[in-house]
Amino acid sequence: MNFIKTDQITRAIYSQDASLFEIEPKAVALPKTVDDVIEAVLKASKEKMPITARGGATGVTGGCLGRGIILDMTTHLNQIISIDLKRQRVVCQSGVIQDDLNRALNPLGYRLGPDTSTGNRASIGGMVGNNAAGSRSLKYGSMIDHVTSLKAVLANGELIEFNDSPSRHKEKLEMILKACHSEIQRKFPPLPRRASGYLIDRLGDPINVAKLFCGAEGTLGVITEVELKIVPIIEKRHSAVLFFESLLKAFEAVPELLNFNPITLELIDKEILDLAKGPLDWLDGKPEAVLLIECEEPISVGKNLSRQECEDIAEVRRQGLELLLSKRTKERALAFIEDIALPPAQLAPFMKSYIPYLKAQFEHVGIYGHVGAGCIHLRPFADITKPVTKEKMLSIQKRTLALLKTIDGAM
Repeated sequence: MNFIKTDQITRAIYSQDASLFEIEPKAVALPKTVDDVIEAVLKASKEKMPITARGGATGVTGGCLGRGIILDMTTHLNQIISIDLKRQRVVCQSGVIQDDLNRALNPLGYRLGPDTSTGNRASIGGMVGNNAAGSRSLKYGSMIDHVTSLKAVLANGELIEFNDSPSRHKEKLEMILKACHSEIQRKFPPLPRRASGYLIDRLGDPINVAKLFCGAEGTLGVITEVELKIVPIIEKRHSAVLFFESLLKAFEAVPELLNFNPITLELIDKEILDLAKGPLDWLDGKPEAVLLIECEEPISVGKNLSRQECEDIAEVRRQGLELLLSKRTKERALAFIEDIALPPAQLAPFMKSYIPYLKAQFEHVGIYGHVGAGCIHLRPFADITKPVTKEKMLSIQKRTLALLKTIDGAM
């Protein structure tokens, strides 16, 4: 197994991802073929070791880490297999990087709908694993809306293609969904953005078993190949930026702005704006927050931007996390309540009490995200080396989850 590395340096490199955690694996597999993937899975099974497939390691909750074998598909299994413009489909290996796929599709007038801000490193397999969406989810949804079929290696080494065709897996899944129908309707929050847990309420009609892998974080099998829908590039987009004297007023504006059917509705707060000095020199005043709205039709709100200004502020939004992490202090922007999702109409009422609570715990908090879809990124600044910080983090996690559950939100 010359594709499996056990040296100290490789294991150290793969002991970290974009989270706060560090876990050293026993081995790292860089499979060159699907047979190598099967061999690695069977080795892990035989030796009773966990196996973790990871893409670009952009996960912020430690999901890319493990104590057993780490499988990195991006090194070799990164080929685009076919592009079918007539059916608007692409088939690619799971290690293909999002931006590389879009570079291949762009000259043909197409792109992948979901567009994560980590596109220069996010792999297709990883995007399926966490049901990635991105800033244009109001139009394109998330990966579950684009996956049509996939191939995956199960824990017993079996390579299976999953889709909407009749199969034993589909039959069993249909039985489960029928038996649990009322519980699913009662307990699954009707959110435009929900990435955690098995999305068994969104498998389509007819049921497509491949969609069950979206958001499953690699727990069902190791994805080797994916067929995806692709979308035509929107040639004309109209953008505007709205300035707000307070974060709350920005949240309050969201429901009305959704009436414009935006492609994008994004929030950037003062913490990020202050760190983005150069690219946004043209920004007037010192707003506490801005909303960037992008539509297919002309819009009559906010300040209309030039194409370059649009690109500048969109890039600042994409680089929001990097900007927060660039702050040179002992305190780090911590990812422990990174994504909260709630109905967009509930944003302002929730944040009215939640922001003061959060800022009473931490002096500085970066707040940004996909407000049009009710998804907020929260990055409090704190010194992780202090024991009191860890205690505080756990307390805040528990309280945040309890508060979100009262309004059908998710974390």
